[in-house]
Amino acid sequence: MSSCLLFVSCCVYTGLLRAYPAEFRNAFGSEMMQVFRDECRASISDHSLPCMIAFWMHILGDLLITASREQLAATDKWSFAVLCVVISLGVWIGLVDFRSNEVQNAVLLIVSSTFVFGLFMPRSAWRRAVPIGLGVPAIHYVAMWVGVKPPYPVQPGIYATFLAVIPALIGSYAGVFVRWLSASVAPSAAE
Repeated sequence: MSSCLLFVSCCVYTGLLRAYPAEFRNAFGSEMMQVFRDECRASISDHSLPCMIAFWMHILGDLLITASREQLAATDKWSFAVLCVVISLGVWIGLVDFRSNEVQNAVLLIVSSTFVFGLFMPRSAWRRAVPIGLGVPAIHYVAMWVGVKPPYPVQPGIYATFLAVIPALIGSYAGVFVRWLSASVAPSAAE
């Protein structure tokens, strides 16, 4: 039983190591895996569920902090600036939605902003669309967490705010499509 648990834990941790940048994984991945395997084996030998839970909580917390730090260190300034703009747009659109009784304003802002990102940055367009769309539920959940009630409650419920990701993806890939269409039409217009 313990060898099976060790094998599954190692497989899960191998997948979690993908959160680190590729260069970091290539340099330190095997050592990290060995340390994990040794600590996991010690945790399993204790035969205690609380010990195993504490071990995984430590692993996940460490992974969250160190992988974030390494990803940030590996990110160039341009990508970081784009990330800041995307998060700011998501928060702004979430605030617009939170204060409005109509969804059209937020949807228009989501579609137009993600369209621009899809048009000018088509590679992995979803990476900019999803955070912008998730700005709406994020603001609603943060407000609920701190005890601020929306002036216009979300109908049918707060889970409906996750639907904002759909227009974000539509706008983003519409921008990608327009870019592709303009690139394919431009060479034939030059002939």
